[in-house]
Parts: sequence; C-alpha cells; structure tokens
Amino acid sequence: MTKISIIMACKDHQVYTQLAIARLIQNTYNDFELIIADDSVQPIDMFITELVESGIDYTVLYPPTPRDGAAHARNDCLRNSHYEYVIDVDNDVMVTPGWDRPLIEKLEAEPDIGLLIPMQNDLYFFDKESQIYEGSRVLNFWDVCVRFKHFRTMMSPDLTKEGVQGLEHILNETYGGSLDNFAKSYAERNKNREPVHLMNTWASWATRLSIMKDVGGYDENYKKAGYEDLDLARRLNMLNYRTIITFNSYIHHCMSTTRPFIPGAVQAETNNSEYYRRKFTSENLNPREEWLKQK
Repeated sequence: MTKISIIMACKDHQVYTQLAIARLIQNTYNDFELIIADDSVQPIDMFITELVESGIDYTVLYPPTPRDGAAHARNDCLRNSHYEYVIDVDNDVMVTPGWDRPLIEKLEAEPDIGLLIPMQNDLYFFDKESQIYEGSRVLNFWDVCVRFKHFRTMMSPDLTKEGVQGLEHILNETYGGSLDNFAKSYAERNKNREPVHLMNTWASWATRLSIMKDVGGYDENYKKAGYEDLDLARRLNMLNYRTIITFNSYIHHCMSTTRPFIPGAVQAETNNSEYYRRKFTSENLNPREEWLKQK
C-alpha cells in the first residue's frame, strides 16, 4: 500500500459530506490522510467522529474569510498535503470499494499522466474509437429523487443517522440495489478498455503533488465552481501531461442534486466561462468543442 493524500473542498450539503467521508473510510484501499477545506455555512466538525474513531490522519482548514471558490479551497488542501500521490474528491462524491487502487497503480506506471479521472455517472466524453459521445450508463440521480419523492431527505440539513441512511438507500436504489456491486461489475467489464483523453476533471481526479506544483495549482480567479478544472487540464496539456479517464474505477457524483443549491453558482459559471475565454481564446468553445479542437 502507498500512503496518499485525499483532499476535499466542502460546499455545504452536510448529509452528503457525512456519507462521503464514511464511504472514504470504508472503501479506500491505500493508507491516507484527509485534508478538508471547510467553506460550509455549518462547520463539518460536528460529524467527523468517524474520522477520529478510525484513526485516520485528518486536517480541517477553516478560512478567515470565505474562499468563494473550489479553486482556492483545493489549493489550500494541496498546500497542506504531505504525500506525493493526491486524490481530489468533491464532498458529494460516493466512492466504492477499492476505488483508489487502480488510480495509484496507473499513476505509478505512467509518469506522463497529469490527471487521472475515475469513471463516474455524470461524466460525458468523446470516444475516439466509436466516434460518439458517451455519457452516463445509469439513471440521473435527480430523476431518481423526483421519482421516489425523496426531496426532504436529499435537501435536509439533518445530521442524524436516519438522514445518512436515507441517502444511502436512495443511492443504492439508483443502481438496482447496490452501488458497490454495480461499480465492481463495471470495473471488471471495462478493465482492458483503453483510456480516453479528457479536457475536464469532473468530480474527482488523481495526480502527483509535484505535478500540481509544476503547473501552479488552480487559477483562483475562478469563483464558486466551473471552468477552473478545464483551465487546469489545458495548462497541464501545455506541459505535455495527459488528462485521461480510466474505466476500472467507478464512483458516484451527486452533482445533479447538489449543484443547483450552491448560492450564486449559475452566475459564477457564466463569469468563469468569460474569464476562461479571455485567458485562452476568443472563440466560443464549450468543453466538447474544446476537446475536438485539441484533436
């Protein structure tokens, strides 16, 4: 096993964060430290009991003023990481058993990888072999919430075990009974599939700390969330590092439920897209068009 750093930028959604941390403890293969940048309205320290009981090294970073962005929060985490291999997860990401092992093994084997992305439910990409865009293979999490009328459980700030268990129940319903079983089956079916080049980091990535220092980390001019990951992948590409997805690790991202409730997220994404285009190009490119242009 390799000692690794896992970083997490928290943006409220307490029930999600609680379950996300619990699943990290249960499902991570390698020994890890957890670096949390807590930019939540309600501090997360009220439910990190499981971290204490697990004996995992953890650090919670509280900003003197709001960071106003995932880019700033993740840079804070990177500055406080102690190990060469780093994995970032959003605080609404649910990992599955052994999810980190193939990521670290591939990074060790291929030093030209800048960012390695695990397969996830809300990820789309262009498959060069089939010449088509490939998206989620599972139901959209938001649609499932609507179908089963679980709004109260999904949006509640309740930090009780009932809230967390309710969320996990919905999560498993999405995958026909078990997220973990789906992830295991998916990874086995796709273990020999060739990686696909991406221009985005989505909800989780793995890298080396030395590479992040080389590229200068995230550009903190991006506020809230949106385009900071596209910017990072593009700058890594300029340094001849690859950003690729691997199919033998599967995670679930709840963004379709959580993102609409981040205050100011829509306007921030518009502002971020304008900043990105001014920085790199005058053309009106979305991530898919950008990927095709790079090819």
